[in-house]
Amino acid sequence: MVTGKSPCWLRIALNTQWKFEGIAEPLTYYRVNDGGLSANIQKQKNSWDEAMRKNLRGHEGFFKHWLPLAEAYQKRYLARRAVQSGAGLQALALIHQALVTDPRILVQEPSRTLVTYACCWLSTLPRQLFKVIQSSGMWFLGRYKIS
Repeated sequence: MVTGKSPCWLRIALNTQWKFEGIAEPLTYYRVNDGGLSANIQKQKNSWDEAMRKNLRGHEGFFKHWLPLAEAYQKRYLARRAVQSGAGLQALALIHQALVTDPRILVQEPSRTLVTYACCWLSTLPRQLFKVIQSSGMWFLGRYKIS
């Protein structure tokens, strides 16, 4: 079962001439429902994979060009979710997979990718130690407006 807004946006992008625009600053904060899709990394990955498969037909050229990069970004996102869930080894595996899938994420977003990579490594430390490091890092990033 494919859920979430991404499959809808993908279908719109593939099947219309609409143009998408973004807003520089977030308008809302992301929340995680412990019992929902956002809390289950494997279900999220499976849902994303299914959305890609469902939209492939008729758009093979688009997917050949963009899928590796999109998949790398998705794996990096899932690595961050794994860090937040306390699944350090899974996070480390996902960030490695992301970089192997398409290293352009490192060139296009070096700060976010390297911070994610560092957090994945740190999340393999004992949980309490990681929490102290994480809290300090969040305070520092928030104080100096670093994203």
